[in-house]
Amino acid sequence: MRANRIVLAVASAALALVMLFACLYWLPMVASRGANTLTDAVVAETDAETDKRLPSAKDVTVPKATAEYNFKSAGFNSSAWTTVNEGSGQVTVTQSDGLSIPYGLAKARAGYATENPLKNQVSEGFSVVLVGSVTNGINDYESMLGFNNTEDPQSDAYNFWYVASSGTGVRLNINDDKQSTENGTMYYDIIGKGSLNIANSQYIVTVDASAITIYLNGVQQQKYEWSSAWSESAYSYDTLSFINSAAYFNLGIAGSIWGNAAMTVESVSLYNSALTADEIAAMNADLADFTALNAAIAAAEEVDITNYNTEKDGWAAAYAAFTGALDAARGMAWNASQTEVDAAKDALLAATEALAAFERTSDLTDSLVAAYPLSAGGENLVGTGRDKVLFMNGDTNSDKLDLGRRQAIVGAKLYADENLAAREMLDRSQTPTTGLKIPDDAFDGVSTSTGMTLTVSVYAYNFYRPYSRIFQLGTKASSGDGANGAQLYLMVTGGMQLANGSNIYVDNAVVGTYIAGEWITVSLVFTPDGTFRAYMTSNTSDRVTGGITSYEYTNKANVDTVLDAIIDGQDNWIGRSYWSADGNLVGLASNLSVYNRALSKAEVELLHHTKNLSTLVEGA
Repeated sequence: MRANRIVLAVASAALALVMLFACLYWLPMVASRGANTLTDAVVAETDAETDKRLPSAKDVTVPKATAEYNFKSAGFNSSAWTTVNEGSGQVTVTQSDGLSIPYGLAKARAGYATENPLKNQVSEGFSVVLVGSVTNGINDYESMLGFNNTEDPQSDAYNFWYVASSGTGVRLNINDDKQSTENGTMYYDIIGKGSLNIANSQYIVTVDASAITIYLNGVQQQKYEWSSAWSESAYSYDTLSFINSAAYFNLGIAGSIWGNAAMTVESVSLYNSALTADEIAAMNADLADFTALNAAIAAAEEVDITNYNTEKDGWAAAYAAFTGALDAARGMAWNASQTEVDAAKDALLAATEALAAFERTSDLTDSLVAAYPLSAGGENLVGTGRDKVLFMNGDTNSDKLDLGRRQAIVGAKLYADENLAAREMLDRSQTPTTGLKIPDDAFDGVSTSTGMTLTVSVYAYNFYRPYSRIFQLGTKASSGDGANGAQLYLMVTGGMQLANGSNIYVDNAVVGTYIAGEWITVSLVFTPDGTFRAYMTSNTSDRVTGGITSYEYTNKANVDTVLDAIIDGQDNWIGRSYWSADGNLVGLASNLSVYNRALSKAEVELLHHTKNLSTLVEGA
């Protein structure tokens, strides 16, 4: 394999996910009992190191796999595998598609299990090589592959090792056989840096006593190293020991109450050794050179269409050609020929050049009532005399807007450091105590006759509180928990509700895919004719055509009721829920804006590509 193989962009194509199972809220706490002698985190490489290219593989012999399963082969023996279907979706195996596992969550999980071919075969390390696609549920709570002690992991809740469907997260729980020992619960949760685009890809995870290393399409993506300074090696010793004793290998479901990703798998191979970089390079020695295509993708991803004239003749065709070429380039198969790679590069360069003819100055200043970049003290860029966005700390508002920096976007913290536990920044507070309060005068001029558009960008560090909020808007209960007035909420995991007391208009509708570890921009649009629309995009990579997913609901009376509550309400929040059990969003927020009109989908898309609201309001 050539040394400059592409690193595919993180954050894969994905649809919506909703954490429906309330037990998920408690599981990290259950897993963490007695874990004070154990590592709560795993050291990752620096960003520069994660882009390491493979060395030369001359004269290297690739080891023979301990077990190989080609699901598209006519000779595949399905009798050695057990299908797990807990919902309406069905696991299927065909020669045309290979193994197909539907997306599963809570009581609708799915998987495919076989007796562990590595049992009693592992001494110093192991590897798993998967060829296929992971297309839904890309996060660290849903599994892609793993090992445990039952064919159906639901009956074996706390004995498992699995790789998350993000491709970068890894989890070990071996509670049952360690719970009563002096060391207590044995576990680790590795929350990876973002998600890998596992589409028509070769995914490899290798493990030995020193590190877990992850490769995509032959390129090293992550390396988590064991430190001898830790007092108990749940990482090095117990991982290898568990794999050597586990009864089953699973694709899809891997354990506990978490769900599984949607997967299409062509083949999977298991090795009773940790494949080296040289061996992986030798395995992929004939792959094409992606260097020029990688550069073209990087340039295309820097295009900010806020500054493009979308009304000019020919825009729609040019933008469709651009997004199509970019999607094709990103989705280029890991084993594509050099001719195919070069053709994708040429098409993307041509489409990017053609799009440049439509550049212009943004016009998203019309009817902009409020624009809070949240990069300083919460000031509104539109009206300097307006109230500021306030940080909620306990029962009082404050000016505390601590700043954090991720992915070149500065944002205000949505959490208080004193509430965080060491384990991957889990918020241990028992009530929602922190968040950002949207000022009442942010909605000046907004009415049911004008409509409204409310937009914010949010970054979540983890999903340990899956019911925590991106938005919680409307009227909170005058006393006690929850809401007794009209309200709208959007959860960190993508679920949304519109309601007026016990009248539920929209219940946990799916807006889009939220991924821990990347910025997401969300817009809520209320139209004068009674239609509500919600839009969500990933700021890391546009995972759908046009870069936007959406939800729509129409009922003028109900939509107006909710909008009136937002306009008149005293409890409009980012990152904070009306329900105490939901906890707080552990993350950042930036670019909060309010329009006293309903933006069109095209305008919303332009707004979502605006990286800095300051540039939007200059001269307004």
